[in-house]
Amino acid sequence: MRRIRSQPSLDSTPLGFTLVELLVVIAIIGILVALLLPAVQAAREAARRSQCQNNLRQLGVACMNFEGVAGHFPQSITPGPCCSTPSYESWSIVILPHMEQQGLYDHYEFDVPNDDPPQKDAAGNLIGNALVRTTYLESHVCPSDFKKNVVAQPESGRGKNYEYARGTYRGNAGYSPGHGTGWWDSLQGINNLPSGWKGPLTTSCGDRNIWVTNFCEDKGVLDPPALRQVVDGASHTLLIGEQTSESDSESSARRRTFWAYTYTSYNKSEASPYTATLLSDYDRCRKITNGNHCKRAWGTAHVSGIQFVYIDGSVHSVSIDIDLEVFKALSTIAGEELDTTF
Repeated sequence: MRRIRSQPSLDSTPLGFTLVELLVVIAIIGILVALLLPAVQAAREAARRSQCQNNLRQLGVACMNFEGVAGHFPQSITPGPCCSTPSYESWSIVILPHMEQQGLYDHYEFDVPNDDPPQKDAAGNLIGNALVRTTYLESHVCPSDFKKNVVAQPESGRGKNYEYARGTYRGNAGYSPGHGTGWWDSLQGINNLPSGWKGPLTTSCGDRNIWVTNFCEDKGVLDPPALRQVVDGASHTLLIGEQTSESDSESSARRRTFWAYTYTSYNKSEASPYTATLLSDYDRCRKITNGNHCKRAWGTAHVSGIQFVYIDGSVHSVSIDIDLEVFKALSTIAGEELDTTF
């Protein structure tokens, strides 16, 4: 008997997706991605913030190792007032051996100014101070900072438009109220400031007789402080903090932190009575308050606040809404303030 093959049913369910089903799947995937993206971004920022904290902690340990050997905090030398005084080494340069950067440190020439004209070897490579000041160091830059791995020309008071590598972290030079008083980062007018308002990383005259004026005769005030002089307590005194600017204007870019630039307010900042100096925006700060304070401002790319390492090595975030009297207390080494709650 001959077998008859069965024919497929004309009304059987077709294989694959319909257009409507495909659109529904795509919409669901889009919703899931939209829900997950903020979490991924938050996780990445948390990782960057953690790395930034680690950088600050390493810088703090390096400073304290230096203090243990030298008997004082790392020096930044500007042996005279603004604005023609040449600067020499900076706190961020002298701690390089304690940051596993002995090779870079060996290139720095201490007997010439920090902004010594660029020198090159026979192969055309930068050497000396120009090599150091244009070298990008991840340890000196927060991963969340803006436009990090570039060199730029600071707004130099010395009129030398040499290029410097950018950084994020500034030493705490102390507290200055303004109104005709001086600045701890340039030793200008410091006779108007109580010595207890100094920070641990204030500018000093140095000890190599490189004075350009008689400005450095009062050695008691102008020497870099030692740990024993921090009578406010190591756990209550800021050592190094963040300074970033989210503004992308030329003026803001030239007022950024430059890690190896010793001259006044480029890797040192100060506390002040103005909240605008915590805004992370140099141009906006200048619209609100005195521009000289804005040059010595603090700022962060983190939503959690400005991160600081204290002298005791702990790292904390300071809110941009902090009471300015408390911030002043945290910034001085011997202000004898009692309430440092933040």
